[in-house]
Amino acid sequence: MTMRIRHTAPLLAVLATFLALAGTAHGATLPAGFEDVEVVPNVKSGTSIAFAPDGSMFYNEGGDIRMRRPGVATPVNVGRVSGFILGLATDVQFAGNRYLFVNYVTNSNATTPGNARVARFSIGANGVAGPATVILGTVSGACPNPNTTDCMPNLNTSEHDIGSVVSDPRDGTLWITNGDNAAAAFTDPLSFNAQNPDSLQGKALHVDRDGRGLPGHPFCPTVADLTRNCTKVHAVGLRNAYRMNLGPMGLPVAGDVGWNSREELNVYRAGRNYGWPCYEGTLRTPSWNARSECAPLYALEGTPNGGQPPVHEYDQTVGESIIGGPTITNPAWPAEMRNEVLFGDYVAGWLKRARFNAAGDLIAVNNFATDMKRVVEMKFGPDGDLYYLLYSGATATGAIRKIHSTGSATANRAPQAKAAASVTAGRLPLRVRFSSGGSSDPDGDQLSYAWDFGDGSRSTEANPTHTYQVKRVVTATLTVSDGRGGSNSSSVRINAGDIPPRIRLTAPSRFRAGRRVTLSATATNPDGAALRARNYSWTVRLRHQTHDHPVSDPTGRQRISFTPLIDHDADSYYIVSLTVTEASGARSVRTVRIRPQTSRLRIRSIPAGAPVTYGGSVFASPMNRLSAIGYRTTVSVPASFTVGGRTYVFDRWSNGRARQHNLVIPARNLTLTARYRQPGQSARTRARTITALRFAPATVKVGQRARIRYTMRRSGRVRLTFMRTTKGYVLGDKCRATSVAPAGTERCTLQVRSGVMKTRARAGRNTIAFRGRVGGRRLKPGRYVVVARLLDSKGRAIGERRVSLRVKR
Repeated sequence: MTMRIRHTAPLLAVLATFLALAGTAHGATLPAGFEDVEVVPNVKSGTSIAFAPDGSMFYNEGGDIRMRRPGVATPVNVGRVSGFILGLATDVQFAGNRYLFVNYVTNSNATTPGNARVARFSIGANGVAGPATVILGTVSGACPNPNTTDCMPNLNTSEHDIGSVVSDPRDGTLWITNGDNAAAAFTDPLSFNAQNPDSLQGKALHVDRDGRGLPGHPFCPTVADLTRNCTKVHAVGLRNAYRMNLGPMGLPVAGDVGWNSREELNVYRAGRNYGWPCYEGTLRTPSWNARSECAPLYALEGTPNGGQPPVHEYDQTVGESIIGGPTITNPAWPAEMRNEVLFGDYVAGWLKRARFNAAGDLIAVNNFATDMKRVVEMKFGPDGDLYYLLYSGATATGAIRKIHSTGSATANRAPQAKAAASVTAGRLPLRVRFSSGGSSDPDGDQLSYAWDFGDGSRSTEANPTHTYQVKRVVTATLTVSDGRGGSNSSSVRINAGDIPPRIRLTAPSRFRAGRRVTLSATATNPDGAALRARNYSWTVRLRHQTHDHPVSDPTGRQRISFTPLIDHDADSYYIVSLTVTEASGARSVRTVRIRPQTSRLRIRSIPAGAPVTYGGSVFASPMNRLSAIGYRTTVSVPASFTVGGRTYVFDRWSNGRARQHNLVIPARNLTLTARYRQPGQSARTRARTITALRFAPATVKVGQRARIRYTMRRSGRVRLTFMRTTKGYVLGDKCRATSVAPAGTERCTLQVRSGVMKTRARAGRNTIAFRGRVGGRRLKPGRYVVVARLLDSKGRAIGERRVSLRVKR
């Protein structure tokens, strides 16, 4: 999962004053004969784990790679990448070549795309990595075109990007998944890169250790140049495959996160097409199914060359974000589970087992565990236990845990301890109320409690109170026992005599999609001295309904900025947390929620009742909701619908757009009306009020003056919209222009926010001249479309013409 100005207002919501460093008790519900054990607590922004043959475990925290040796609590800092890590894998021959493969994305912003990459590190005997060798994604910045060799852009940070990397135990080749890197909220044309075998987007890839394609590649079998993109492609038509592992049949098995309807479990076979964006699961995707690009794939439906259905799918009422898991090979696990493939759901928190036959056909799906939300990676370790990584959301702590088979359904399972403290720092004497709340035993055994307060004092109460009299940093440890030999511990760090830093955080309360958000903070110690930026650590998360997306984890800064995405609606907001830590370890945390600016959107039909597709979901009209300003989505209605026993066919939208069109939510309230007519009634045709529209010249150099000429049959306001066709978004800023009519001249303005230029034109020939300055800069080289619309007295479009402009260097 890889990874956009209003006024700045004081912080509205401070959610915490300082952090209690309690151990994490996850509480997975497992079948008899299994227990859940914490391995590494407090993992920040971790997404992936990998194992060396000696049991050493690699994991990431953001862009940092850690290694934890067996029996050693302190991890080794292996190395880091400039960006965010999404996948780790050790080479099947790691004992000899010491290769660690890393999938990551470099940072992107509103104007400059980042990139997805796969790098190979050589790990020294001391655990420290040598220089990285990038084997995939060597091209930096924007791809000149989707077919650019070895170019994998990162346009939407941490979403639909590079995912899994797997070293094949048979030959050491690499299996890699890469998402479509398209926006999620509207019918983004970039999604069709998933259908293009010459693009690396939306693919299951199969390459050698150097990132080259393999002989026998299925999509361009006559191409001998193994650096070409098509030689690296194993399967096409993926949206956001997360996670992939090899199944018992030797084929890659992965979950593919759906759009708005279905989650998929797929077995990726060579040369096959898995349908996205034309299919979501077995459904023809709403809003995409009318696109002409999908027609050839629909014509092949049911054939080997058509869109391949998933081996298993489920509706998003069952779960919202599938995650693939490993194959069960541990002989200590029950025999009926052997060679089954695990998969779960990040949001719903369940874990299931899929059984396949030797041909890769699904035989059965069985339940395994529940209460496992926020799982982003599952792998079996060399010890045979199932390790899983919990992502640190905006309000939750990440951790690495493992599921261990006790070998018997009646064997005792260890309890789980959870220690918490009312305060973790403060002036002496420091009175602390400790809690064991959340500690539990999976067998229901009665627990006993033993507290060691770290200063020589102890207690056997479940929830004791202790007062520290001496200034020191101590670790208070809770040990719970079940009376049958099982025990578990959890600790809290206490800074007795230290006062946490005081943080003053300035942040906006609202954001507008696509406009940069800036936060700043100052922190002082108890003496009033300012703490340096190196003491600051931030987390930025996008909360979408019930789950979080990582945005960034900047450190060493007193001021940060990020650009809210344009593909999330009013059901999403940002949670930003700042942790300031003194040298003594005393720390404070401040957290703020930044919510979207909204306007009211009403969509209705005449007659009422037409189904409206908005943001990928279907609503019955009239629809009335608050939408995020700047949110970009797709709106459509069906070509016909039946109500009251009568069938109606689509006539027009009130805004003059196509039946299916992209929409950017404006700052003002908006009402859209879809008008229908009965068959046989004549469609209302617009008067051809704009009879000519052209550029002179049609191709201009950057900064060169160009003129748009159009002829009117009637006077009225004309609106000109500049659209960058290769990106699909509107550009705009102030410009100086003139409208020349028979009776004189006047000036117009190309508005900043709408990318629209308005002027009043009279009947006859009109000319607008401009120098192509958009967004405060000159138009970048590329192709643009200018749409001229004549507006009536109420601002409604009653005439339209389009013309192309090419800008070159």
